[in-house]
Amino acid sequence: ISWIVSICVFVWTFTAPLSTILSNRFGHRPVVMVGGLLVSAGMITASFARNIIEMYITIGLVSGLGYCLSFLPTVTILSQYFDKKRSLVTAVASTGECFA
Repeated sequence: ISWIVSICVFVWTFTAPLSTILSNRFGHRPVVMVGGLLVSAGMITASFARNIIEMYITIGLVSGLGYCLSFLPTVTILSQYFDKKRSLVTAVASTGECFA
């Protein structure tokens, strides 16, 4: 069972360059929206999973990619809007990560 979260964090971490490329190409808003749809689709399909392999795929791969596409552009866009308190804003945004 712990592999589900491990796969999710692995996908989240190692697809960060993809998230950056897509954000630069299409903008932050569509990338975050697609990420939210992937997280939702992964969690909804995981509720219908019949074995652990399906959980690895739905939560680990699909939701992990969705978390990457929704979280990273959200944090990186903050540096464009805040100059003085950039570190505080980034810390607050990263703190909200555990509530997602």
